[in-house]
Amino acid sequence: MENMEKGTHKIMMPLKEASELTGLSYSCIRKLCLSNEIRFIRSGSKYYVNTASLMQYCERGCTA
Repeated sequence: MENMEKGTHKIMMPLKEASELTGLSYSCIRKLCLSNEIRFIRSGSKYYVNTASLMQYCERGCTA
C-alpha cells in the first residue's frame, strides 16, 4: 500500500494485483465485485477493480 500513499497508483487494476496489494485473496476480491461492494469493470473473463473503491473498502475495515 506504500505506492498508494505516494500517489503513484493506477485507476484500475486486475484482481491478482489487487490481491497482492491488499492481502485479500483473489476469490475474496472477486466476491466483492460480484456483490457490488467495490466498483469494477469486466473485459471478457477478466475483472479490473477501481483502485480508489478498493482502498475505501479497506479503510472501512475489510470484513470479507
